[in-house]
Amino acid sequence: MKKLLKLFARQDSGAVTTEFVVLVAASTRLGSVGYSGVGGGADEVTNVDPDASLQRFVSGF
Repeated sequence: MKKLLKLFARQDSGAVTTEFVVLVAASTRLGSVGYSGVGGGADEVTNVDPDASLQRFVSGF
């Protein structure tokens, strides 16, 4: 039994895999949050009437 416990304690490849999975999950979540933030604002920019924007700008002077 002692031999088995010593062998188990020396093998740390599972810990590295676990850390890698956590890092990948965190970076994926951050990417999806960033994408959703940028994706929502794209409609506001593409649906702009250039003439109305120019009229608002000129009326400010």
